[in-house]
Amino acid sequence: MDDVDLRTYKGCTNITSGEVLIHYLQDKFKKDCPIIFVHRDKDYLTKEEIEAEIESYRKKGITLFITRGTDIESYFVNLEHISFCHGEIEKTELQSMIKQAMNDKKTKIN
Repeated sequence: MDDVDLRTYKGCTNITSGEVLIHYLQDKFKKDCPIIFVHRDKDYLTKEEIEAEIESYRKKGITLFITRGTDIESYFVNLEHISFCHGEIEKTELQSMIKQAMNDKKTKIN
């Protein structure tokens, strides 16, 4: 982790900040330019839109990481992760809590 640096780029439409950074690093480090990964939530992009996003970043020398779920939070809001963080709560109770939260959210959406 000593070789990792995390930066925010203020929203998925702000690719220009990544472009500025990669150009700076390429100029500064020439042969040993650090690898840049950009996180992008999947949101509700289609497969074609995702492929286009990946390609547009690749052309700029940036590796794009797109979440499997809708957003980065989907990696943390699941039974296994919550159980790991709150081992004192039985998995069956956690499943019930997750189901209730999903139902509450559906009710608010409708």
